[in-house]
Amino acid sequence: MPTPLLPFSIPALLEGNAALFGDRPALLGPGLPPTSHRQLWEQAQATVRRLRALGIGRGDRVAIVLPQGPEPAAAFLAVACGATAAPLNPAYLQSDFAFYLRDLQAKALIVPLEGHPAAEAAAAALGVPVLGLVPLAEGAGRFDLAGQAVGPARDDGLAGAEEVGLVMHTSGTTARPKIVPLTHANLCAAAVGAGGLFALSPSDICLNVMPMFHGHGLVSCLLAALARGGATVCLRAFSAADFLADLEIWRPTWYSAVPTLHQAILAELEGLPWPVKTGLRGIRSGSAALPPPVLAGLEKAFGVPVIEFYGLTEALHLTSNPLPPRARKPGSGGLSTGSEVAILDEAGGVLGPGRTGEVAVASRGANLAAGYENDPEATAAAHTPGWFRTGDQGYLDEEGYLFITGRFKEQINRGGEKVSPSEIDAVLLSHPGVSQAAAFAVPHPMLGEDVAAVVVLKAGAAAGEPELRGFALDRLPPFKVPTRIIQAADIPRGPTGKVRRAGLADRFAGELAVCHAEPQTDSQRALARIWREALRRDRIGIHDNFFDLGGYSLLAVQVCARVRERMGRELPVRAFVRMPTVAALAAWLDAPDGPGESGQGESGGHWVTLQQGDPRKPLLVILPGGAGTERELLVFAQLIRGLPRNQPVVGVNRGSFDPGGRRLPSVETIAGLLLPGVLERARGRPFILLGECVAGSLAFEMARQAKIFGHPVARLILLDARRPSWRLGWWEPFCQWLDALRPAGWRAFLKSPLRHWAAFQARPPTTRKQKLRRNLRRYRPGPLALPVDLFATREFAAASPPDLGWQRYAPDLCCHAADGTHDSYIREPAPAMMAALVGILESVRPAEGAGGGR
Repeated sequence: MPTPLLPFSIPALLEGNAALFGDRPALLGPGLPPTSHRQLWEQAQATVRRLRALGIGRGDRVAIVLPQGPEPAAAFLAVACGATAAPLNPAYLQSDFAFYLRDLQAKALIVPLEGHPAAEAAAAALGVPVLGLVPLAEGAGRFDLAGQAVGPARDDGLAGAEEVGLVMHTSGTTARPKIVPLTHANLCAAAVGAGGLFALSPSDICLNVMPMFHGHGLVSCLLAALARGGATVCLRAFSAADFLADLEIWRPTWYSAVPTLHQAILAELEGLPWPVKTGLRGIRSGSAALPPPVLAGLEKAFGVPVIEFYGLTEALHLTSNPLPPRARKPGSGGLSTGSEVAILDEAGGVLGPGRTGEVAVASRGANLAAGYENDPEATAAAHTPGWFRTGDQGYLDEEGYLFITGRFKEQINRGGEKVSPSEIDAVLLSHPGVSQAAAFAVPHPMLGEDVAAVVVLKAGAAAGEPELRGFALDRLPPFKVPTRIIQAADIPRGPTGKVRRAGLADRFAGELAVCHAEPQTDSQRALARIWREALRRDRIGIHDNFFDLGGYSLLAVQVCARVRERMGRELPVRAFVRMPTVAALAAWLDAPDGPGESGQGESGGHWVTLQQGDPRKPLLVILPGGAGTERELLVFAQLIRGLPRNQPVVGVNRGSFDPGGRRLPSVETIAGLLLPGVLERARGRPFILLGECVAGSLAFEMARQAKIFGHPVARLILLDARRPSWRLGWWEPFCQWLDALRPAGWRAFLKSPLRHWAAFQARPPTTRKQKLRRNLRRYRPGPLALPVDLFATREFAAASPPDLGWQRYAPDLCCHAADGTHDSYIREPAPAMMAALVGILESVRPAEGAGGGR
């Protein structure tokens, strides 16, 4: 097998891989063919040409806001080849996007074709042009860009080694994050070093579970694999429950994650025979310290070595533990991957082995950024003569292994997410009842560090912890919101008046200790018991944060359902998110005047009860339109009338989630919005989903997402629902194109048919129907291990395969014939179809009890 080249730029890396490895896979993703190294290089070149045609050249900043999957990975690589990529967290609020786009001086913003409202609103306010990313079916990560030109066309060629390929923000001790410009040489040096001690080869496949706006995912996973000629699998979302299935499907040889994800995976493996047989040959961990028990558990569970590494935004992937037979030292960041690492004293002198000081990197290090952009003071403070001071405290042992023992800087490392405490201070101080505020780091068994805050209230003000957390939730991304907000009479400060954050955790240890206080009231005990079952934990304190203990939104739905069944109280998911502690929820449930405003649930417009019945096996029908309840009742009246009288039927109005703006949400997004309400109404019992026509794809995606998160789905029924991506339907846009050739269009067509066709394809859809058809064509379903019954009319089956394109994704598929036409078979269902449908429903056994079960 050819030996990978040592690249100095991302274009050189991709071009070299195309020549050496050709058709070997480079990017893989669910529901799409693999993209080879040659195709990845072709994609990069095509994107650079497209950027040049839009007026974007070398040095221009292009912000990228995309959901997980192969598209953000390919977009980062392609944009970096011809401009400067600036990936941003899609979970940011509009105010965050406004700051970052302004600070970056972004030339353009790339978002999914279906849109990103918060990012687009910020871009519109700043006059930043928006480009829509159009995924292509040719392979994982293949895409095109749609949008208007931002300037005259340019011809700048490809980026060079010393040009900035990636800019990232790092939170500092001030409220203003600092821009770190990383050159192609920096990125490639870090990628080569990352793969060196881990001995990556072209035959290795990385299962990437990290986000593509973080240096861990971008460099330590994606670029590290490519730098050694290997491949990367880019999942749409991480699910600990589906992790073993992902290993079986993709057969990766390694994966890398932050400690929080490792712990979630380890929890899912409890009760299975260890070691679990997989194709893994190693596991990597970084971005935060990995607790030794977790490292030992992972090695026992998978039977492979776990390798810890250390790095930071300014100097990606500095050190790494080596593979056996060389020594691995738990708790250590390992050996240098190329750049010289030393320990400095306060005066800048180099300390010997075993002596604790500040971790520093030699200024000549190839993976070290030159400085902070537009921040000479911060650059001068960190870049001392000959060295870059990281702000981390540690020591080197006699063999050169780095151990991190603390932190000089105030930045909080919350499970790999870097949080600026001053940013949290500013938000809390904007509350009308707060006069002083200080956020600080506290130890956390799963996250390494968690965020806490202390506030001093103004005279006469009254603001409890739930109110302050809710206030912060409206203004900060969830990972920045303090788990605990305690109140004090004063906040300790130094002689200059600056808050002494380093001592706040010790100063308020007594107040923080109540996090593990035992339940005292009946409501607290009942809630703690439900949490223990859902989170699989032996002990829950009344102030433990549900989401910090491994909870997530769909698991919260299970908790809400169990609260309803066991306590007879309605607990909306919205209230749970705002008050994720036993103490806060118990106080809210026990309030004399009943639940407060924060607990109000969704409006009833999303759900239509079509027939009452036995609640143990609900049938949920995804209504195809959104034009109103009366229309949907008329459409399904005959079908429902033929069902058993004890069969409950609830209509799920997907139309109420279509905002009707310039873009409609994707199928995956609408399914994610609808699913929590569906699960809440199913109350933890297995349920049946039914989707007709275009709603069939939505029902399929809802069933798939429910299975991913371990929720029971008894059966899926599809009625005349063709898989939209079975055939791209070239004839449909072709006919629309011909229809658009009115007298004014013929002149442009005759002048240049190909250019006219390309312009027509790039034109955004204008009508709601066009938007819906586009989103359906873009939907790429994943595999579904569930009994699926498909009823197809003869007119549909005649123009499609008998399985309407679903068999590949639903192995347990049963096809049934439905007499009549697509417009009539529901209004006048044939007896044979009704008999088969009733038989399917009666074959589903009612659930006993109300268990939520994962």
